[in-house]
Amino acid sequence: RRWIRTQQNYDSVLELTIDEQGKVTAAALKQPMHPMFDKALLKLAQTWKYTPARLNGTPVPFLKLVEIHIQPDR
Repeated sequence: RRWIRTQQNYDSVLELTIDEQGKVTAAALKQPMHPMFDKALLKLAQTWKYTPARLNGTPVPFLKLVEIHIQPDR
């Protein structure tokens, strides 16, 4: 695995669409950060699982926004 060393901070918001089973069905970055970070984040987000949202006790799809912050090692 190849890691990127960065000298600057990167921030964005990841928009996730999550289905009734809690599976991420779509992921998009509101603002690109870095080509390698973007690709890795979008791929990784597809593996995340959530507790489904519920409406009147029934699982429903929902949209979740996740703030992403990447900073250099100190």
